[in-house]
Amino acid sequence: MPQDPSSQRKIQLESESIAVPTGGRSWFLGIGINQYRNFPSLTNAVKDVKDLVLLLQTEYDLLPEYTFTLFDEAATRRNIIVTLDDLQGRIGPEDKLLIYYSGHGHLNKTIGKGYWIPTDAESSNTADYIRNSTIREYIETFPSLHTLLISDSCFSGTLFVRGASRSSEALRELAGIPSRWAICSGRHDQAVYDGEPGKNSPFAESIMDALRRNHQPVFNVAKLINSVIEQTRSNYEQLPEGNPLYGVGHKGGQYIFLKKHLLQDNWESVRQRHSISAYIDYLEDYPDGIHAEEARRQIHLLEEAHEQSANSGAVYHVHESGNAPAELLRTRPDTPLLADASVKRLRKAFLDLMERTNSDAFIIVQEALSKQFVQFSGGAEQELLFNLPTVALDSDVIARAMMVLKDYGIGLTPSQYYTDSSMTEKMEAVIDFNQKIGRDPELAIELVSRVMMEVYGFDREAEMELIEN
Repeated sequence: MPQDPSSQRKIQLESESIAVPTGGRSWFLGIGINQYRNFPSLTNAVKDVKDLVLLLQTEYDLLPEYTFTLFDEAATRRNIIVTLDDLQGRIGPEDKLLIYYSGHGHLNKTIGKGYWIPTDAESSNTADYIRNSTIREYIETFPSLHTLLISDSCFSGTLFVRGASRSSEALRELAGIPSRWAICSGRHDQAVYDGEPGKNSPFAESIMDALRRNHQPVFNVAKLINSVIEQTRSNYEQLPEGNPLYGVGHKGGQYIFLKKHLLQDNWESVRQRHSISAYIDYLEDYPDGIHAEEARRQIHLLEEAHEQSANSGAVYHVHESGNAPAELLRTRPDTPLLADASVKRLRKAFLDLMERTNSDAFIIVQEALSKQFVQFSGGAEQELLFNLPTVALDSDVIARAMMVLKDYGIGLTPSQYYTDSSMTEKMEAVIDFNQKIGRDPELAIELVSRVMMEVYGFDREAEMELIEN
């Protein structure tokens, strides 16, 4: 969409004819300039930096004591250089640094040089500008493990390594390899936009939106770049660019944004629960987490233990409400189950149910289209209660249910019969049925599978819905 040229973050000189996760600390230098002495004002540059700082300090691993900002009249050329020099003496070899510049930029196409424009720069010469090459030199000499430069202004594309691949290595490996990356809001001579007054620039908003939507403990710069390019390009006539920086010490790693809730803390909580459900939760939240392999190993070990218990001829104690316990044996170990995806979801749901402490915890498993269902209830240190709720079933369904459940020693006795005049020659039964089946999620999965396929007649690939409380 066309944009107001007055809101472009790019300055043309009068003489030009053409207008165009680690153990270290997390450092941030933000430079935002709305007010210029000799250039048009911007409306959102300072807000962009402040909003990003708040987001990184609230949701990620940035601490106030490692946050440096220069706004408006403080963002002179001298102050910017002094602050960069100061950071060189503070940052350690395991640290990471994010530099964010939001303000006017300039690209001299004749000589191929790009610049940042400080607040005190004169409009007709480049003496007070900060060259791209100067920024590159600082990035090269910072002792940090990772440095990420984000520039919301016109910035020279010559900074980037051409054709650089975005590594698919595990994030823990990328986090340990030195990296130097940059993301800029436009390419070469593209104009970039400040956005509507009081809002963020399109580029800044795309960055913060990607960081807000991230629910993983680690978020690498390549994913951020992909998201920023897609969102900004789809809404504005500018195309951001992000790549490793050429010739400044990049060795293939990636800057990693770390969520405030540290991975180790979450892992300790998972280890305390020590259940298949807990490890599945961990892998769903952190598929590339540093403990992912251990989580998979623990799931395998716990599943083996469940299987050994089932194959040992274990007796499952069940009883109808108010009656003495009876023995329930698995008599069909070769029972076909629902599709693997459904079984995986069911297993997690049952394991979760067995850990709940609320008194009304339950799971309803129903076929998506027909809504026919079975129900389980239970909780921490309680047996699972298998329930065919009080529903109307025709005589054929009753007969099939009786055949399936008798394999487990469960008797099905309808409590009341009646004739439904709307269904010719069909007898329906109101069934009030509950059976305790111990604390075995695999038995629960088997019962669900058999009821759904043999009693209700669904295909094993039928879509199942879970309602949990």
